[in-house]
Amino acid sequence: MNHDPKNHAASPLPTVALDPEAATINGPMGRFVAALAAGGHGNPLTRRLPLPTIWGALRELTGDARSSGEAALPEADRRDSRAAGQHACPASQAIAGAFAALHGELLAEGVPDPLARPFVVGLVWADLCALTGEEPPPMVLALLDDRAAA
Repeated sequence: MNHDPKNHAASPLPTVALDPEAATINGPMGRFVAALAAGGHGNPLTRRLPLPTIWGALRELTGDARSSGEAALPEADRRDSRAAGQHACPASQAIAGAFAALHGELLAEGVPDPLARPFVVGLVWADLCALTGEEPPPMVLALLDDRAAA
């Protein structure tokens, strides 16, 4: 995973199906990063945030109207909403699958309590793109190049 930029190319990730009609990672992540930049947070791509914070923001940006009090873990989030008879919007469901896969990969790699740890926003973006087979935008690729060269 990209939490260690030196492992970026060496860690093949399984691809999660992302319906191109429903959503992309780049659209909501681009809006999230733009909102961080507008808020005066410096370079939003290098800002460190917990996964539930990023996931919550993407839920809002994709029009997922469920309450913010629901489980932060995407897999649990989908299970809870099905049990309650609610249906998340397709964009949110697609991104939830990518977040669930990312969380699973981090756990498999032995990252302790990945929901409580902050991760670099741009590296999370790159991982979500890798998981969905989507090409990261140039600014994310530049961040990866900069980190690999450091």
